[in-house]
Amino acid sequence: MLHRWLVTPDVQQWFGLPAERDRVESDISNPLLDVRIVEADSVPFGLVQDYPLHHWDQPHFADLPAGRGIACYIGEPDYYGQGHGSAFLRRRCEQLRAADVPLIAIDPGAENTRAIAAYQKAGFQNPRVRTDEDGQKVVVLTYQ
Repeated sequence: MLHRWLVTPDVQQWFGLPAERDRVESDISNPLLDVRIVEADSVPFGLVQDYPLHHWDQPHFADLPAGRGIACYIGEPDYYGQGHGSAFLRRRCEQLRAADVPLIAIDPGAENTRAIAAYQKAGFQNPRVRTDEDGQKVVVLTYQ
């Protein structure tokens, strides 16, 4: 299922292929990552994962305090544009905050306006354009 999701045009555009395909399998088994499949009415449609914000060298997060980084995508195109992404992301952030995580950060590509709007709808704020470790422009948003 995850491999099928990774070849959808929208996921490929923002997450890449084939390197991401191998990374998904290693991410699932990495104890630092909390990887979850998202469902609606028992139908899996997306993925959300979070990780210690400063564990990996990500210069665009360097000025942020300790917290969790989060990444997600919707793998089933039938679920695009219906508010599912912002809803599941808000719910996961609420769970993290209830577990005393002080800050959650997300970093969509600067041109990924649909994702940025969904993240803001989920409660992420303070958008700042930064350059990531690959030299790409990203928008860092935080949920506190």
